[in-house]
Amino acid sequence: MSDLPENEKDLLYYGNEQLIKTALVNILENAAKYGSSSEIVIALTFNKGKDAELCITDRGIGMDKAEVDLIFEPFYRSQNANVFKGSGIGLSLVKSIFGLHNLKYDVKSTKGRGTRFFVFFPPAKGLPEAQHTETFAHEEIS
Repeated sequence: MSDLPENEKDLLYYGNEQLIKTALVNILENAAKYGSSSEIVIALTFNKGKDAELCITDRGIGMDKAEVDLIFEPFYRSQNANVFKGSGIGLSLVKSIFGLHNLKYDVKSTKGRGTRFFVFFPPAKGLPEAQHTETFAHEEIS
C-alpha cells in the first residue's frame, strides 16, 4: 500500500454523493456513539490499480463475532448496545446504499475492545459486485 496515487483519476469514485455521505456519516456516528473514548481512527489507503480502503476504528463496546452479520438487518441492535439511543435502522440503510453502489465492506469487532469498519472503493473504471465479505485479511482489534 502507498500514499496518494500519482494519477488524480485514481482518486475518483462515481456514485450518489448524498447517499454515500449518508452511509459514511452513519458509520462515523456509530463509532462516536459506541466508542468509549472520543478517539476514532480514520485511515484511507490506496493500492495501485485496486480498491481504495477506508477504515474507521473505535475503541468502544464492540460486539460478539456472531452479531456482526446481524447488525445489517433492519431493527437489529447488538445486545450490549441497548443502553444507547437508536432504532437499528442505520446499518441496514448503509447496507442498501453500499449495495446500490456496488461497494464491498467488512466489519471486525471484539466485545469490550471496539469495532473496525472497512469500506472498499473500486477504481472508477470498474465496479465489482456489492458484498459483505470476510475474505479480507484484517486484524481483529486487540
